[in-house]
Amino acid sequence: METNRVLILHLLSFCLFHQCFGILSNTTCEDTDEPYCHSSIGSSKESCFDAAFQYTCPKSCGICDAKCRDNNGACYRDSIEECFEPQIANECPKSCAGCDECEDLISIEFCESIKNRCNTDASVRYSCRKTCDLCMSNCNNAYYDDTVCEEYQARDTCDDELRSTKMKEMCKKTCNGCE
Repeated sequence: METNRVLILHLLSFCLFHQCFGILSNTTCEDTDEPYCHSSIGSSKESCFDAAFQYTCPKSCGICDAKCRDNNGACYRDSIEECFEPQIANECPKSCAGCDECEDLISIEFCESIKNRCNTDASVRYSCRKTCDLCMSNCNNAYYDDTVCEEYQARDTCDDELRSTKMKEMCKKTCNGCE
């Protein structure tokens, strides 16, 4: 009986360590659906702007060495509402602007190839922060879309007692959180 209990504990710890049940392990960097990743990306890596795609295809998107990665394939949101929930913010540091790393969050080569879009495309600015020279300034919105920050500012969310700290983290420039 004791042997079975020990065996079960070892099996459970193995699964937790290696993140069994089909979840991507942080210690490996493989695409979970390689044929899908290769066919979806083709010659362009535009799909890699989507956090869910990055989660499924980290190797194809070139994010294996990124210090800031989402830990859940459902992180990408159309609004920042979910980021006010601590559990979501912890699982989705990239999508919820919880990282302040000076790095491109997707393939450096891809960022270089689209550098001309830095001034016009919020997704490029967010995913290619280093290539777009946004790391040198402490006064940038960390959230990928400035217009979303502006919408929340218009609703006085920057000054909301419960949300102001997170808003100033995600939308530092828009919420006048610059020092």
